[in-house]
Amino acid sequence: QCLAVLQGHESWVRDAAFHPCGSWLLSVSDDRSIRVWEISNRRCVRTLADVHPQFVVCLAIHPRGYLYATGGSEGVARLWGDRLRA
Repeated sequence: QCLAVLQGHESWVRDAAFHPCGSWLLSVSDDRSIRVWEISNRRCVRTLADVHPQFVVCLAIHPRGYLYATGGSEGVARLWGDRLRA
């Protein structure tokens, strides 16, 4: 059964991953953004726009939650720090 529908991206969602703390879900999209969703209330608490010049196609989160990696369709991987924390 579907537990929630999280709407906010303006294009295809390419990847999503749970933050290790268990409170957030991060998603990346063809709209070139990263969104941080608070699971408890099903709302977006942070949006980072234009994180790649083209589509953001994948996301990985470090097991301790302090580093994030995104991959873009332009062939570049980017490493992010605590800037994503809500």
